[in-house]
Amino acid sequence: MSLLSHASGTRRCLQKHISKGVHIPQYVVDQLKADEIKIKIELVVLEGTIITENNLVLSPMLRSVIKPIGPLPPVAN
Repeated sequence: MSLLSHASGTRRCLQKHISKGVHIPQYVVDQLKADEIKIKIELVVLEGTIITENNLVLSPMLRSVIKPIGPLPPVAN
C-alpha cells in the first residue's frame, strides 16, 4: 500500500466517523493533517528519485523466509 493511499484511506475513515457523530478530538485531526502533509512532501522527494537495481532489496523479514534462488532474469520491456 502506498503512503498516499494510506493517508487518503485514513481521511475517508475519519470523515465517515465524523459523519456518524463520533467525536474526534481536535489534536487527533491536527496530527492526521500534519501526517498527510508530511507524506505528500515525502512523495514529491521520492518521485524525483531514480530507483536502480542496487537499491532494490528484500526486507529482512522476507529474507529470513525466502531462500535464495540466484539472480532474477532481466525484465523484458
